[in-house]
Amino acid sequence: MSNPYTPEKTESDFGRARLKSFWHDIAAMFSRRPNELVSFDQVKRSLKTLGESYRGVKTVPIAQIIGSATLRFHDFDGAFLPTSARTKSRWRSVDAAWYEDVDLPPVQLYKIGDAYFVRDGHHRVSVAREKG
Repeated sequence: MSNPYTPEKTESDFGRARLKSFWHDIAAMFSRRPNELVSFDQVKRSLKTLGESYRGVKTVPIAQIIGSATLRFHDFDGAFLPTSARTKSRWRSVDAAWYEDVDLPPVQLYKIGDAYFVRDGHHRVSVAREKG
């Protein structure tokens, strides 16, 4: 990759992501709309879904990943941007892997309709969204 990793890059990337999250919070406050990930458990309860089935490894559009199947939905906003410094270390390590062109394991998702919810891989989804 023509853009080699440096700790300063991941620090800057995380800071930029946190700043975007801050501005999303401000915009959400003025528009009176939520700025949080959708909770899989809430959707599941409201739709009264029945069971689960494994569908294998697939590529899914990142825009269709809208929520979390764990309590991590508090760590990221509705655009999967980090909401606190608590996620910084892990986020930066995933970001560094992107710069170093390291293959990471696929994320684990649940699907309801056309929407996906992260079971494992919140930081990978966050960095992937930031990198476009």
